[in-house]
Amino acid sequence: LAADGMLVNLADTPANRAFFGSTGTADDSSPFPQLRIVAVTARAGRAMLGAILGQAGTGEQTLLKRLVRRRPGLFAGRVTCFDRNFPGYDLITAILAAGGHVIARVKEGIPLPFDGPDRGWLPDGSRMTWLNAPSGRKQDRLPVRAAEHNVIMPAADRTEEASQTCTVITTLIDHRAAPAGQVRDAYLTRWSASETTFGEDKTTITGAGNRTSGPVLRSGSPRLVIQEAWAWLTATQLVRA
Repeated sequence: LAADGMLVNLADTPANRAFFGSTGTADDSSPFPQLRIVAVTARAGRAMLGAILGQAGTGEQTLLKRLVRRRPGLFAGRVTCFDRNFPGYDLITAILAAGGHVIARVKEGIPLPFDGPDRGWLPDGSRMTWLNAPSGRKQDRLPVRAAEHNVIMPAADRTEEASQTCTVITTLIDHRAAPAGQVRDAYLTRWSASETTFGEDKTTITGAGNRTSGPVLRSGSPRLVIQEAWAWLTATQLVRA
C-alpha cells in the first residue's frame, strides 16, 4: 500500500470555513476552506482501499492513525509505504499491532542511532537502529532497519548532477527476506500509487488542478461536503476499477 494525503478546495461558505478551516495562512484568509483526505492505495492498479476525511488543520499522521484503528484489516498482511511527513512511533506501532509492516522515508533531523557493537551493519548494506518511544524508556524503543540511498537529480544545465541521500526505514527486520534494494524499490512505487491516484481523482473535475483555481467540491454545508467527497472518491474508484 501507499498512504498519503491531499487537500481539497471547498465552496467558500461561512459554514464550510468555520468547520473545515484552511491552511497556508495564520488568519484563515486562504482563498478556499479545505478538506483533508488521507487514503491508502494499492500499488498494483492504484485501487483506493480506504480513506478518512478530516479538517484542514488535522495532521495527516493523526488521520492515518485513526484509519488504522478503525479499519485494521486494511493493513493486516500488507506493507504500507509513506513519505517523510508520516513516520512516527505511535503510527508505526499501530500498523504493527494491526498485523502490517511499514516502509517509510525519514526526514532530516530524526535520530537513527547505530545499534550494537558492530554498529548494526547487515550484509545488504542496511543497518539496525530504533525509534525512541514517547515514554523515553529504553525497553520501549521500536526496532527498525535503515537503508541509505543516493538520489541523483540532473541539474538544469545538464552538465552537473546534484546528489542527495535518502534514508528509508522499515519494520521488515530480516534483511534476507527484504534486502535493502527491494525496500528502496518498494518505496519508489509510493509516488505512482498515491500521487498518480490523486491526480486521476482531480482530473475528473474541471479546474481542480491547483489550489487557487476554484473549489473542487461545491456543497455549501459540512454535512453535504462529506457526502459529496465520498461520492466523488467512490465514482473515481469505480471508473478506475
